[in-house]
Amino acid sequence: MIPDAYAAFAQPIFAAFEKPAMITTEADVAEAVWRAANDTSERLQLPAGSDAVALAQMNRKPREGLLRAH
Repeated sequence: MIPDAYAAFAQPIFAAFEKPAMITTEADVAEAVWRAANDTSERLQLPAGSDAVALAQMNRKPREGLLRAH
């Protein structure tokens, strides 16, 4: 699958995929569904699980130079 020349580079990446540091569990999803059903705010996104929360927080940060005046 991976050429021998790239095996040393690819091995730690595949190893990390086998044991993700953050995951979403069934309980995380159930909690997010409950929050969505009971949330009276105008919030449209309710991330479920530590991985989704981390990604949502990354996406909320303003992009460097994105709104730079020209």
